[in-house]
Amino acid sequence: MNNTDLRKHNQPDNQYLQKSPKLRPEVFAFIIAASILGFVAIGPMLGLVAILPFYNFDLAAIRDLISNLNQHPEARVPMLIMQGVAASVAFLLIPWIMLRHMTRYDWSSLVQKVASPRGILIVALITIAFMPINALFIDWNAHVDMPGFMSGFEQWAQAKEQQMAELSEMMTRVDSVWEFLLAIFIVALLPAIGEEFLFRGIIQRQLRYYTSNPHVAIWLSAIFFSAFHLQFYGFVPRMLLGALFGYLFYWSGNLQLAMLAHFVNNGFTLTLVYIYQLQETNYDPNEVTSVPWPLVVLSTLVCLLLGRLFYTHYQKQPLRYGAPVDNSLSD
Repeated sequence: MNNTDLRKHNQPDNQYLQKSPKLRPEVFAFIIAASILGFVAIGPMLGLVAILPFYNFDLAAIRDLISNLNQHPEARVPMLIMQGVAASVAFLLIPWIMLRHMTRYDWSSLVQKVASPRGILIVALITIAFMPINALFIDWNAHVDMPGFMSGFEQWAQAKEQQMAELSEMMTRVDSVWEFLLAIFIVALLPAIGEEFLFRGIIQRQLRYYTSNPHVAIWLSAIFFSAFHLQFYGFVPRMLLGALFGYLFYWSGNLQLAMLAHFVNNGFTLTLVYIYQLQETNYDPNEVTSVPWPLVVLSTLVCLLLGRLFYTHYQKQPLRYGAPVDNSLSD
């Protein structure tokens, strides 16, 4: 390839972005606002409606349940259902409706390259290898001390963290195989599909247009992804996960692989919790502990190697519709 061909090939995302329509800024902003509304109001309200039959349509009983989660371990299944409905509405239903009725969105733009067996294997391995690295940031972020003038925010953040920790522990400590499978579906599969569709499939792709820089788009969408969860004491590790998912999507041109990484991350952790609950291991994934530095170094080297293999593998893969693609790190 001569210099002229190389410059032509290295035009920012070339026809790779061409099949994904650029939304007008006001349409993009409206979709994000609608998703936020779905996340904080519409989704939880419909989730609440979904579990009313479990409590004979007694709203007072449900309010008591939500206010005292640690006193109602028997409410695990209703809470899983409520969470699943809320997440589906906020991250899947509302964005899909907005795109369907406000623009001619080319859905094939989200899966422009084939999810090969080699690519799938690398995604699974790199996601698991990244966990010790992220555990280091989980431990650090959980012990951040804020200055005195932020005491009000610190109290709110700690209360929110405690509330989410209680909810997470309730939904992940299951009593049977079928509850475990239900938890896998709601805690791992639904977020993997819905959140990746919104944050990588819509937000990251559109920010790529607006900023003309894939890395800015990846990190901004990762920040939005973490901020959506409203958990300051898990903000940095969740942001790093979002960036990992973003680069997997950017390098491969296949949103399914970002969804797979998200599913492996959540599902692997949930499986470890289930194994711990069966008393097959002494390791409790819900406990925030320090990670040995040799393991962090080893995990970093493995991630770098796997990331390079993944990047190289998908650089060589043609688009499904035959157009050239550039997703190089230098654009």
